[in-house]
Amino acid sequence: MNMLNNLGGAVPGAAGGANKPSTDQADKTAKSVFDTFDKDKSGALDKKEVTAALQMAMEKLGMQPPSDAIVSKVIGFADKDRSGTIDLKEFSSLVGKLLAFAAPKAT
Repeated sequence: MNMLNNLGGAVPGAAGGANKPSTDQADKTAKSVFDTFDKDKSGALDKKEVTAALQMAMEKLGMQPPSDAIVSKVIGFADKDRSGTIDLKEFSSLVGKLLAFAAPKAT
């Protein structure tokens, strides 16, 4: 499964378009991707799991693996409840923001 391709337009808050999936489908896709990285099935991504997710995404984009500082910044940005982890709601919000940022802008 190519998770990066499955994220586009399928995560709540992500840029969509005419073919934007329903909220139910977006929620299922976000949960599926989240569950792939939630190796310990705790319901939250810890630093090790966030690192693995970022490494996969950055590798697909032809980028160097993230530094420890970058991983910490991503967690700090996404972790709205300050638990030190990223839960499904925080993950969905983060991915939606990243996809909206990366989406081509209409001119």
